Amino acid sequence: MEGGLLSSITAYLDAAMNATLHTRGVYPAEVFETRKFLNLPIRVSRHPELTAYLRKAVASVGEAMKTGTVDSVILELLAPNDDYPAAGPQAFEQHVFEVRRLAASLSAAASDDELDELERGLRASLAQINQLDQRLEPVPHDTTFAILINCSDAAALTEHNDLEISANWVHDQSNAATARHRAEIHAVKRVEVPQCIQLSHYVRVLL
Repeated sequence: MEGGLLSSITAYLDAAMNATLHTRGVYPAEVFETRKFLNLPIRVSRHPELTAYLRKAVASVGEAMKTGTVDSVILELLAPNDDYPAAGPQAFEQHVFEVRRLAASLSAAASDDELDELERGLRASLAQINQLDQRLEPVPHDTTFAILINCSDAAALTEHNDLEISANWVHDQSNAATARHRAEIHAVKRVEVPQCIQLSHYVRVLL
């Protein structure tokens, strides 16, 4: 994922995470403002600290993707555990972005036509995020979030000195969580550019 392809994916992840935090009501509506991305109006953070955190996190995810070990990026929503407060917040919903570069073009740069096709798919995915509240239950009060990287080789990332990634980002948190819970899957959008890239976006609700 180099050049325009990687830039398109990371810009999409930034927009998708902003839109998800707004749509799911993790923060008050006034924390967000409307901007256009891929000619689609979306809600993005205007809070300096939240904006800076998301941008830094997505930039680190982009650097991690260059290693070729990232299987998915997860925006995880957590709620306080009222029964066992000492256990800390518990995951109840995971917004999963699986990104896979197709083997037939691992060494090739994406063409303008491929990038255009990818952006059409990403635009459709973002439009679906705006409809999530019609499909999912309201989030609990005091919901927080975490960004996780599910990868095939955690050591390759945590030992990479150039990456600003906390070690607790890099593990298969989703499998650990679903091992403790039944899960309900809500497909959002699958984007595929033949011989180039696949992106599957879905929501995993932990029951």
